[in-house]
Amino acid sequence: MKKYGSQTPTKSVILDYKKSLGNEAVELYKKTGRSPFPWQEKMINDLFAMNDEDLWTHSKFGYAVPRRNGKTEVVYMAELWGLFNGLNIYIH
Repeated sequence: MKKYGSQTPTKSVILDYKKSLGNEAVELYKKTGRSPFPWQEKMINDLFAMNDEDLWTHSKFGYAVPRRNGKTEVVYMAELWGLFNGLNIYIH
């Protein structure tokens, strides 16, 4: 399938990080039989970034994606990981 438009954000503010728990979330999500798009994997890795003290790199995280492009799947990956790891999630 040919992809149209940019597959990366036009603007983003992602702090530097060396490790992420995003791969855990992606692997758990794949066990449901679904496969994320590359941009969704990158976003979940950025969202689940950890600093040197094993704290979340981003205390707040937001994104804007046009309609019908799979933005809710990122939320599903985060929620699924949270369910299996005792995380309290507030989605606003």
